[in-house]
Amino acid sequence: MTLIQDQLAILSGGRDRRGGPIITFPANGRREKAKSEDYRLLLQYLMTIPNEEVAALGFTVIVDMRGNTTWSSVKPILKVLQESFAMHIHTAHIIKPDNFWQKQRTSLGSQKYKFETNLISTEALLKVLEPTQLSRDLDGSLLYEHSIWIELRYENTRAKRLASIFPFKKIMKSCSCRTPFILTKIFTKKNCEKNRETLFTFSTYFDLTSFLLHSFGLFFRCALEDFLWQSSDLLGRLEEMREDLNANDFADDVSSAKTAVEVHMELRRKIHKIPVENMDSLGQRLLHRLSSQNDGSKDTLMISMAFNPDLQATIPQIMHLLDQMHSGQQHLLHLWQIKKTKLEQCLQLRIFEQDCEKVPKKT
Repeated sequence: MTLIQDQLAILSGGRDRRGGPIITFPANGRREKAKSEDYRLLLQYLMTIPNEEVAALGFTVIVDMRGNTTWSSVKPILKVLQESFAMHIHTAHIIKPDNFWQKQRTSLGSQKYKFETNLISTEALLKVLEPTQLSRDLDGSLLYEHSIWIELRYENTRAKRLASIFPFKKIMKSCSCRTPFILTKIFTKKNCEKNRETLFTFSTYFDLTSFLLHSFGLFFRCALEDFLWQSSDLLGRLEEMREDLNANDFADDVSSAKTAVEVHMELRRKIHKIPVENMDSLGQRLLHRLSSQNDGSKDTLMISMAFNPDLQATIPQIMHLLDQMHSGQQHLLHLWQIKKTKLEQCLQLRIFEQDCEKVPKKT
C-alpha cells in the first residue's frame, strides 16, 4: 500500500494514439528515496490492470522531471524499465524542466534503451499525445484522482473488518431512509460491544450518515479484483472435477463398485454447491456499476469509473468469466450423468460376474 500511497507511478486510464496504456511517474519528492525494487513491484502490479490486448500494444511511459527532480532519481526508473519491462514498453517520454534541459541533455543521449526514449517539454507532449488522455497535472483534461485508489484499498480492509461484526446485507436493504436509526441500532447491539472501539474509529473517519451509502461503492476496484481472483479459483475447481469425471477408474469387485456409485452421487451434490450463482450475482453487480455511465451522481469516483478504459475493458472479461462458470458447471453435470451410467453398468457387470462365480461348475 505504501508504494501506491507514495504515487511513484500511476495508471490513469489514458491511452496513446495507438491505443496503448499510459503509465505516468509524477514529479514528487518521494522519488528521491525510492529504490529500484519499489518501482519493479509497483510496475508488476500496474501492468496487470489493462486487458491483454491493450497491454500487448506496449505501454507509453511518461516521467515527469519538473520541479526539484534530479537526474539521479530518474535513472532507477529507466534502469528498471530497461532490465525488467523493456519488452512491454513502446515509448518513454521524459518531461524536461526548463532550467535542467541543456545541462542534462547528453545524459540520456549516452544511454541505449530497447525502447524509444524522448526528452520532451509539456507543450510538445500535448502534440504527441491527445490532451484528453493526459491527466490535469500534465496540462491534459483526463480525470484522475489518486486519492480514490487509496480509499478503495483502505476502506475495503475496514469494511471487511466491519462485515464480520454485523450483517451488512440486512442493513443495506433498509438504509435508504432510516440510516441514523440503523446506525444507532448497530452501536447498541450486544454482539458489537467488544467491537465498539473499532466501530467508533471507523465512524469518525467517515460521516455517519454517508458511511453505509458509500462504503461499498468506494472499494469497487478491490471488489473487481476479488471477483477476477475468485472466478479464476472457481474455474480451477471446475477443471479438477472435469478431470476426475473423465477418468476411467472402474472397480474390479462388487463392493468397490457400490462405493464408487455412492461417491459419485455425493459428487453431484458438490457440483451443485459450487457457488456459481453467488459469483453470477457479484459479476452482475459489477457489470451494473460499470454500465452506469450517468446516474446523475457528481461523485468523482463514479465519473472516473464511467470513463476509465481500463475498467470498461473488464466488461467483456467479466461476461466471459460468467459464461465460463455457468457452462462449466452444466458441462460437469453432463459428464456426471454419463459417468453415472457407466458406473451403474460396471456395478451390474460385477454383480453378474459374482453370481456367475456362485454357479456350481459341472465336473
